Amino acid sequence: MNKNPFKDLETNKEAPKEIKESMMKEVASIKLIMEFGDLFFIKYPSVVESYFKNKK
Repeated sequence: MNKNPFKDLETNKEAPKEIKESMMKEVASIKLIMEFGDLFFIKYPSVVESYFKNKK
């Protein structure tokens, strides 16, 4: 039978500190962009809509 190369992969190693920091900054940036999108494209329009509906 053929040897499974995936069993040779090391899974107990930590990622280098620089890569972890870079990845965490990228994740934080993406999360911030998503929150701004949610605020301005979902929550803000619904608040404006409900304001004008109640104004009548």
